[in-house]
Amino acid sequence: MSLRAFLIASLTTLSLVPPALAGNAGVIVQSGGVNQAQVAQSGTANTFTAVQGGYANASSVLQTGGSNHAMLGQVGSHNRATVGQIGWANRAGVIQIGPDNLAGIGQAGPRNRATLEQWGW
Repeated sequence: MSLRAFLIASLTTLSLVPPALAGNAGVIVQSGGVNQAQVAQSGTANTFTAVQGGYANASSVLQTGGSNHAMLGQVGSHNRATVGQIGWANRAGVIQIGPDNLAGIGQAGPRNRATLEQWGW
């Protein structure tokens, strides 16, 4: 993983400090050939960020509670991401860069917002 990606992931944790006082916060940074991450969070405020760089990347996030925020970034030849959120305010973002990208975002609640970007190389 490049120094730039590591620094971006490190700085992201600073924005997670206030929500962590009222719920759950998580950060995963992975680099290597095959990367996998599965996360489940349940609480009044859930925040999660993952950065994966490798040949094959897979991430799965399930958040239930009041306020849910998830951000996934993947760079590799084969990228897979799934986000499921159930709460009154849900926000999700997935960015994938590579020739083979697959992602799904499901949200249930009165206030939902999702962004999905996929770029080939």
